[in-house]
Formats: sequence, structure tokens, C-alpha cells
Amino acid sequence: MNHRISGILSMHKCLLLLIAFGWFWFVLLFWERLLDFKLVLSSQPWMYLICIIVAVATASMGTLQEYDNFFTLRHWRSFRKGIAISNLQLALIAFFVFSTYFATKDSHTSRSFLVALIASYFPILVISNFFIPIFLREFFLRDKRLNSTVIVGSSKALHKMKGWLANYERKGFDIKGVIIPSGDFNEDVGGFPKLGGTKNLSELLKNKVVQKVIIVPDRTTDVWLSEIVELCYRNGSRFLLYNPLPDIFDNPLIPLEESGGAFYTLQNEPLDSPVNRTMKRVFDLLISIPVVFLALPLTTVMVWFFQRMQSAGPVFFTQERVGAGGRHFTILKYRSMAHSEEDDDEQESVQAVKDDERVFPFGRFIRKFSMDELPQFVNVLRGDMSLVGPRPYMPCHDALFSKDFKAYKVRQFVKPGVTGPAQCRGLRGEVIDKESLNERIELDFHYVGNWSIWLDIEIVIKTFKQVLFPPETAY
Repeated sequence: MNHRISGILSMHKCLLLLIAFGWFWFVLLFWERLLDFKLVLSSQPWMYLICIIVAVATASMGTLQEYDNFFTLRHWRSFRKGIAISNLQLALIAFFVFSTYFATKDSHTSRSFLVALIASYFPILVISNFFIPIFLREFFLRDKRLNSTVIVGSSKALHKMKGWLANYERKGFDIKGVIIPSGDFNEDVGGFPKLGGTKNLSELLKNKVVQKVIIVPDRTTDVWLSEIVELCYRNGSRFLLYNPLPDIFDNPLIPLEESGGAFYTLQNEPLDSPVNRTMKRVFDLLISIPVVFLALPLTTVMVWFFQRMQSAGPVFFTQERVGAGGRHFTILKYRSMAHSEEDDDEQESVQAVKDDERVFPFGRFIRKFSMDELPQFVNVLRGDMSLVGPRPYMPCHDALFSKDFKAYKVRQFVKPGVTGPAQCRGLRGEVIDKESLNERIELDFHYVGNWSIWLDIEIVIKTFKQVLFPPETAY
């Protein structure tokens, strides 16, 4: 994010906080005048106002990071994004306000007022999150004198930038035309005016016709690049150097600093941060400790009882799986299939299919409602797994899948999960075809590169719905 967008983002946050501040007093005044409601303690309005301000500020920290997207999205898509952001902001407002209400045992404030106040914020937040970016774009990014730009490069260079050029006006650029250093003025430059060669650029910069220069390198860059940069410096013109490396790879490049050196990587890793890893581990423990010490003993007794009735054998099923970094670990599950002393690894590696004869009746029940996965919370406590992450596969399946998908092992950058981004969408159980497997792996890639604690919470909530209302693939 450049300084221009970063500054506009800061202004958006400030305007949003001012609107939240003003709307609170407006609703309070409206309630007092028309409904004769008064807050008895003078400190209470400020207490709830602070809660709202903190909630909006907290939500804005995570939801507005890709702020420049607002300037390229069409109105309907930006409106939908504004609704999504407003939903999170409203949820945090409700959480902070009612947490304060119950924590302080406030008997002087009407709960009806708090509900009405919170509900009234939704349309205000949606309107604000939609119109503020439009207002800021029109006010700060429409100065054509400051945003007048030329592109220095060839037709091939312009072809590389076709995705970026699709919405260049919304991004605050007024492209006057193309400078062609090679001198081949017969080539097609995508409908942009041809402004000549390097000498013509010098005149344009001296006469202040353009203020910005976008340089797109190609094979002849070494011949003319230093001259173009010198012209920009001499005439006080800003220049941007287009990075051609992403065109070589399928994924976008992620800049990072390592031991004082500047590097690029192809995979963003939020969980490489110790803070994020600690946050995720705390979340794992908060969920898994109650499950292991409260729920697991009861379910184990129940499973043991039905196993004795229908299919004698060990309560638990253990199997080797591949975890983070390719390390192997032993996964725990409730046994849902008939036990045989002659079972071998090859037979165990065969995935369960619909109406599988190996599954006994109660085993079919616990598989459908994912109860057989409960012992994996022990794996979470031990640190082999996380509550949320890509599902772990057997070593033989892991080796097979890695042959078909070149970046398959990127999913091993994080711990495997009891549930994952694919499972919460109903993609669980038997892998029917290559397309369904590819969809699962793509979701795992997205999870690794876009992890957040909110994403984990969302996946857990969606998984809970899948448990209550199992999909057809649950067998």
C-alpha cells in the first residue's frame, strides 16, 4: 500500500469514527426527547460511546487493509464489500456494548435502548463504508494535473499490465499516452496515443505536461532505463518502476525483509508471526481443553458401550498421518469400522465409501455427525494438530497427491486441523474425483496465505452447522 492510499485509509477511519461518535449522540437525543428516556449516571453515555468507538476502530484494523480495492470495484461489488465490513463492525459493537452492560451490572440503562442503538448503526455503517471511499476518491484522486501520467515501454510491456490498466482511472491515473524508447512507432500500444521517444519525454517533463512516469522494463531496458530515471529526477517527476517478476509466476509476489535484506516470496504466511501463532494456539487450547476434559470422557463411555454391542474391539482407531513440515504423527479417532486382527496398512488406506460394509451401525452414526473426530482434540492439546487447518492425509495419499499438484505441500506450512476451510463447506469424506480434490487443495492454499483469527472463528461456526446438518458426503 503506497502513502497516498495509506493516507486516504487513515482519513476513512477518522471519518468513520466521527460518524460513529455523532450518531451515538443523535440517537441518544432522539430517544430522550421523544421517548422520555434518560441515562441516570452521567458517566454511562461515555462508557457506551467508548465501547462503540473501540469496536469500530478494532474492526477497521483488519477489514480495510486492501483499501485500494475500493477504488477498482464496481459500485455493486463495493456495496457488497461495505455490507460485509459493516457486519463485522456491528457484531463487535454489540459484543463490546453488551459485555460492558453485563459486566457493570448496569440497571439504569434500558436494554431496549441499547438494542435500538446498535440496530440503528447498521444502515449508517453500510452507507458510510460505501460512500466514504467514493467521496475520498473524487476529492483526492481526480486532480488530472497531478495525476497526468505517461507509460514508458513497448506494446509487450503494455500487454503485461493489461490487468492493471483495466481500472487505471479509478486508481487515480490520467494516462496521456506511451513513450516508446526503442523508436518502433509502428507498433500497437493498445489504443493509447503514441507520444514519441525519449526526447519527446524530456519535453513533456520540462513543460509539466505530465507529472508521473510509469516505466515497464523489457529486454532493452538496460539501454534506456538510466536515461529515463535521470530525466525524471532532473524535472522533479515521480516515477514508478513496474515489477515484471509476477508475470513469470502463477502467484503474486510477496515482499518481505529477512535479516536486513529485501526479498520476494510466492506465499504469504501470516502464521510465520510468533504473535499470530500464539493467538492461534490460545484459541486451540480454549476450545480443546473443555472438550478433552468434559466432553471426551462421556462420549468415550458411550462409544465403548455401543462398540461392545455391535462390533467388539479397541475404542480408538490410530493411524499415521502427515503434519506440519512433513512430520508424521499418530492421529486419534473413535473406531467406526469392524475390527480385524488381519487389518493391514493397505486395507486401512482404502477410503470409506457410501454404505461401506466395514462400518457398523453406530459407527455410521458417529461418522455422519463427525463424533468420530472428537479424540483429535487430544492431538490438538499435544500440539500435533490445530483446531483449524488443512486436513491431514496418510503418507501414501500425501505422496500421491503431491505428484499431481506441484504446490501441494504448501499446505504443510501450517498444522493440520480437526476441521478446515474445505470441510466447513461440505467437502469432506471420500475424494470422488480430481476436481473435488483440487477444490480442497485450493481452499487450503487460500487458508495458509490469508489466515486470521476471524477466519478460524468463521470456519468453526460453519463446521458446527455442518455437524448439525451433515452434507450428503458425510458417511
